[in-house]
Amino acid sequence: MDTLSGTISRILFFNEYTNYTVFHLDTGKSNEVVTGAFPQLSEGEAVSVHGYFVDHKTYGRQFQAHSYEITVPTDEESLKKYLSSGLFKGVGPALADALVQHFGTDVLQVIKFNPQRLTTVPKIGAKTAENIQASYTEQEKSREVMMFLQKYGISTSLGLKIYKTYQDATIQIISQNPYRIIEDVSGVGFKTADKIALALGIDSFSSFRIRAGVNHVLSELYGNGDMYCEEELLLAKAAQMLDVDADLISDALAFLTKVGKIILCDMEGVNVYYPLALYTAEVYCAKEVARLSKNVYDLDNAFIQRIIDEYEHLYGITLHKSQRSAVCSCVVHGISIITGGPGTGKTTIIQCVLYILAKLGKNALLAAPTGRAAKRMSSTCGMEAKTIHRLLEYSFSAEDKMVFVRNEENPLEADCLIVDEASMIDITLLYYLLKALPSSMQLIFVGDIDQLPSVSPGNVLKDIIASDMVNVSKLDKIFRQSERSTIVLNAHHINMGRMPVIDNKSDDFFFMDAPLPARAAQTVLDLCTNRLTQYKNYDALQDIQVISPIKRGQTGVENLNVLLQEALNPPSPHKREKKLLHDILREGDKVMQIRNNYNALWTHIFTKQSGTGIFNGDIGIVEKIDPESKLISVLFEEERLVHYSFEDADQLMLSYAITTHKSQGSEFKAVIILVCEGYGQFLSRNLLYTALTRAKETAVLVGSRRIIEMMVKNNLAVRRKTALSERIKQEFVYG
Repeated sequence: MDTLSGTISRILFFNEYTNYTVFHLDTGKSNEVVTGAFPQLSEGEAVSVHGYFVDHKTYGRQFQAHSYEITVPTDEESLKKYLSSGLFKGVGPALADALVQHFGTDVLQVIKFNPQRLTTVPKIGAKTAENIQASYTEQEKSREVMMFLQKYGISTSLGLKIYKTYQDATIQIISQNPYRIIEDVSGVGFKTADKIALALGIDSFSSFRIRAGVNHVLSELYGNGDMYCEEELLLAKAAQMLDVDADLISDALAFLTKVGKIILCDMEGVNVYYPLALYTAEVYCAKEVARLSKNVYDLDNAFIQRIIDEYEHLYGITLHKSQRSAVCSCVVHGISIITGGPGTGKTTIIQCVLYILAKLGKNALLAAPTGRAAKRMSSTCGMEAKTIHRLLEYSFSAEDKMVFVRNEENPLEADCLIVDEASMIDITLLYYLLKALPSSMQLIFVGDIDQLPSVSPGNVLKDIIASDMVNVSKLDKIFRQSERSTIVLNAHHINMGRMPVIDNKSDDFFFMDAPLPARAAQTVLDLCTNRLTQYKNYDALQDIQVISPIKRGQTGVENLNVLLQEALNPPSPHKREKKLLHDILREGDKVMQIRNNYNALWTHIFTKQSGTGIFNGDIGIVEKIDPESKLISVLFEEERLVHYSFEDADQLMLSYAITTHKSQGSEFKAVIILVCEGYGQFLSRNLLYTALTRAKETAVLVGSRRIIEMMVKNNLAVRRKTALSERIKQEFVYG
């Protein structure tokens, strides 16, 4: 690692949100460009930076700083630059010059220890003197903290996040209990906090460490979608990770239970532990689902049948008896579920229910978990559908935590809420949704319980259905308009444990035999660059989506994205790039947002309206990479433009190929699905079924017939540890 020392001669760029900074450093021998995350610097400051020289494609030689030390300026010219840099409230170039002329090189000592003396300088009153000292003190404190954190291997960017959280108390808090930052600072995990703690000399048997370790193990287990963890499993995993006796883990569990951080429950004679938030959500959701299920509205059935007849005549369709029954049930029950595979008429039922509600003078709201699903719902239903987050009007608290404006005190205003793609809803989102429902509102969930469950904890749709306490319409008849679709027929074959028809005689479903991973990857390239684009004039970026069950390996999304990027969007002198940790982003690339960003600002390119929020799974195209402003512009869904700072670019990943889980809630004209050797635990029926049901017009399976057979036979989907179903039953009977 190299070190440069000198004086900051010019600040070229500073991002107040990420603290990414570019400045010129005068070393006395040369003037170097330095980049990195820093607290707000000022021209004239003396600084030592540690890092490496790199050759930037556009800007040439730069020094990438990983850590630094700052010393105060000592000569008069540097002091003038420092004082007039904007860090000192009310001090411009003229006043800075006057201060240095008056006090010389002692000016900073005067500001720090005798600020009242500043009033002897013309045009400086008591208030200005106070502001100048406050500015200097704030800068000094932040730098003291940063220097302290750097000693323990904390990067500048993370150090700044910690300082913004704890301010002047940072050193005291970190010295006493560095594990606090796990809960208080977003993006900090147990391993980071543990590294700091061990560097500080905190005992590995410290109760702080063991409690934090227990929470870490719990969070990893809940990351699999479980709501709770058995005591025996938790003790074993925590003891192994922390390398301590199980007795110490038991003590930590007792303490965390006593203070309410985790909840101990008896589950059929077995002790299990919930995180407080998940326990609260599950109990509340069970209570509200049971309450809604008891609401039945007294509507004349003959009247409803006449409205359905009217709807059929108006739109020239005839509802099947199962669809009629579903419609009638939905309009009279407080909570209803419509579930079924593709082509079973779920959308037709929603449209008819909306028609009846309008005839009854009732207002309805439409929602879905993802932006793509909401957009599709809007298109099919002819009225606006919102993401659940937008429906609940998410906002942020003073502590920068997400809150929903719509809640018990400010409920939604409508008579009925219809939520599509309900299999994707996790327990926490259901909790906030139910809190925003007025007592009289009807709730209709629409979804396919045979698809993959939510990424986050819970198995909401399946659990509610399993309770047998809610009105459920299960659709299994495929209607005439879908009978011509081999995609739909094969999806149902797979769901029933039968092999799909893969004779390549249809015009929408194909199988490409490529059992070896290398051959499969090459087949995918050929399909995207040649065969599918010629077959139906598909746009390789907008219309075709490659789906793989795995991330790594020759047929994993990481490798496929590299190959597809090279084939579909190769390097060009006319396309700018940005190197990320795992990807190279290039103008024209297809990318996906990989985590929810509720603060992201977007502008609708057609209406010019603006809003906030880009969500996990949203797909877009990189429109522009601007090295000067350090911004990456991405156009999502061909309509919403978002600008990312270079520091935030890790929220994006190439998405020529995506995992099956990431494809949930989306629909694409053409889908290429990898079914290759070596997939191990990913050989499950619901994974194949979910991937296939993403295809709207064309589906191509690439890989091995043997693997398809194995996936179809394997219906042993991992059972999530939840108790929602049982709690609903108990609430219905005893609540």
